[in-house]
Amino acid sequence: MATLGSSPSDVNRFLESVSKNEYFTGEIIIVYQGTRLGYSEFCSVIRPKGLSTRVLHSSEKGLSKARNLGVLNAETGTQCFLFPDDDCYYPPDFFYLLGKELLLSNDESTLLLGSVYDPKTSRSAVRRVWPSSIKEKDSWKMACSITIFFKGQKNNMPKWNESLGLGAEFPSGEDSLFAWEVQNSGIKTLYVPHLVVFHPYKALNRSREYYYKFGLGQGRLDKLRRDVSHNMTFNIWTVSKWFISIGAKRGLRKSLKDGYLYGYFSK
Repeated sequence: MATLGSSPSDVNRFLESVSKNEYFTGEIIIVYQGTRLGYSEFCSVIRPKGLSTRVLHSSEKGLSKARNLGVLNAETGTQCFLFPDDDCYYPPDFFYLLGKELLLSNDESTLLLGSVYDPKTSRSAVRRVWPSSIKEKDSWKMACSITIFFKGQKNNMPKWNESLGLGAEFPSGEDSLFAWEVQNSGIKTLYVPHLVVFHPYKALNRSREYYYKFGLGQGRLDKLRRDVSHNMTFNIWTVSKWFISIGAKRGLRKSLKDGYLYGYFSK
């Protein structure tokens, strides 16, 4: 878990939700990315609830940087990695259901993708409706960081691209690239919608800055995929669904397009 430490109460809610899962047998690594001055204070106010918990301090900000640091410090032999946000939490039966899916998977490495839901508003916290099924070849498009569950050793898992994600130069697309790289390496991907992660619903930010930053990440995502596959052609309509969702808001469409083009063509 990456956190700036601005809301310890959210972190404590997460820890409490894990403690209520009797089938959880792992370790929680929290990567604190706030100032050094606040590190001790943050550690003093979080409540591990008897869980095996470590708090690491990173002077460099960035969601992908934090995740890579957490994986680097994970115990050798870890069998499954999860990447929660600091404001998400789990249902009481989550790790029981996850454990069943891990046992059903006979492959040494597997990528499981779940869904997101806000129980307080009774709606999806990320998309309007999560589908009941996803074609494996397209599942990377539906990847959401907090619903990525990687079964396997850490040396078989791709690193999070540190140029993508919140806090990076291109602040989106890190989860889609991660899932795409896993699939591209030949590892099986399974979509399991009943593996639900709770996350508060947040209304879509309709500012030009938001769409520009989102476009930056999507453009760089497509460029990175093209550089690996060598057979992709540039196509601005890869983000057409976002253009459509913005509708008649011409200024927002332009911000998204400008960000996408810069992310795709910049060095």
